[in-house]
Amino acid sequence: MRTLFPLLLLSLTLLACGSAPTEVITPPQFDLAAVTRVCQTGTSTGLASCRIACEQGNDAVSCALLGLKLMQEEEPSEEAAASALKRGCNGGSQKGCAVYGLLQLNGLGVDQNVEAALEAFETACDANEPMGCHFFGKAAENGDGIDKDFMRALGLYDKACKMALPEACFDQGMLAYHNAELGGAASALKHFASACDGGAPRGCTALGNLTLSGEGGATADAKQALTLFRKACEAGEAQGCYAAGYLCAKGQGVEVDNEDAERLLQKACDLGHAKACAVLNP
Repeated sequence: MRTLFPLLLLSLTLLACGSAPTEVITPPQFDLAAVTRVCQTGTSTGLASCRIACEQGNDAVSCALLGLKLMQEEEPSEEAAASALKRGCNGGSQKGCAVYGLLQLNGLGVDQNVEAALEAFETACDANEPMGCHFFGKAAENGDGIDKDFMRALGLYDKACKMALPEACFDQGMLAYHNAELGGAASALKHFASACDGGAPRGCTALGNLTLSGEGGATADAKQALTLFRKACEAGEAQGCYAAGYLCAKGQGVEVDNEDAERLLQKACDLGHAKACAVLNP
């Protein structure tokens, strides 16, 4: 399955936690509020319920969630997803606007329109939608349709991070880590901690790396690093599995445990980590 930015995979969960709009059009044949609650559970039944609530009820939240769910299908329909997201956006869902803008930026399911995408990101961010700030930060960091501006990107990531979007905290840390003038490893350390604590597994892996090396002012601690790598691995982060397996094989932070090392490396390989596969199949 293709993905746009890694954080898009989190959008479904984030939106499912949102509240329903205060004012909706309720057709007489079903209870829209009840259907929306089912739609937001993320169950297999939810997709059909989202479709009903969106297409018959004009529920902006359900339309946006429907679009995101369609992007998660094994064979995603980008056109259908774009249509649902646009409908959600037009109905007032800033999350829908932000993700629809992401499709516009990449020309997926809709004609590419970088200018409209950036406008959508900025509008959503101004409305305190964290995904809008995060996507706008990515555009500023990469120079997508605007001049590269790391300071601007850092500020946008910070705003999204403070609104509890952990992947934005991770990107904030990465940007700081690779740019000494933005704080370097010492600044990255706290951003990675926020990302990890917030539920972004890549943040746990990055924090584990700094903890292992003692970089950025961290206390070098192989045992704690292994705990962080395991946490990332349990959440499906391939690099975390690989790092944990490596430490188990080397006896860093734990007694040498070849069986556990092989299990962790196999999981990393199954998640697409090429180095782990090469170690297992030399």
